[in-house]
Amino acid sequence: MSDENGGQANSVKHARQEGAEPGGSSLFRMFLQERDRLRRIAAGMGMAGADIDDVLQDVSVKVLKQPDQFEHEGAMAGWLIRTTVNRCLTE
Repeated sequence: MSDENGGQANSVKHARQEGAEPGGSSLFRMFLQERDRLRRIAAGMGMAGADIDDVLQDVSVKVLKQPDQFEHEGAMAGWLIRTTVNRCLTE
């Protein structure tokens, strides 16, 4: 079972191990800003507590692996929502 902040902490630790600075990624910053919205989306798709945390942790890992090549914030938000929905559908 994961706790709410454990997934985020693990993602930051993973990024630092690979030499990336998560705070420097605009996509990662957008993920942090949109985390509550993504949580509501996952809950609306029928996910509960620990499952939502697992989904958000998986999305955060994808964020860290995704090249930061979005033209604007709307594209980043759309990618985050789409990735979250897809992850919920596979759960």
